[in-house]
Amino acid sequence: MTATVEATLPEQTSAIPTPTPSGASPAALPDTGVAAAGESVDGTAAEAPRSARTTDQYPNLNIVPTAAAPQLTAADRRAKLAELAAAQKQAERAASGKPISNDAKLKKLAKTHAQNALKEIEGQ
Repeated sequence: MTATVEATLPEQTSAIPTPTPSGASPAALPDTGVAAAGESVDGTAAEAPRSARTTDQYPNLNIVPTAAAPQLTAADRRAKLAELAAAQKQAERAASGKPISNDAKLKKLAKTHAQNALKEIEGQ
């Protein structure tokens, strides 16, 4: 015997929790054993979550947002750019220099390294 979709539908939908209407009180809802938002497991009021909240209104995009920090003025911007340029020039002066050539040392090391390696391999 095969089951029809209509026969299994009430069993499956009873396990799905239904959303709480915004105006309904928690006492009017059936007890599911799960704490509601803003309520601890023992039923006392818990600290409100610090997340987005539903206001059932569209946001007003005509309100100019306030700045989180004071903005730089043109004079502040020029001063900071001058400070950065001076630091860049100082770093370039410190880094500029003729690279030291170690060709003679490297050639001598290559010769002695090869000789020392052969001596070590041969056990002398």
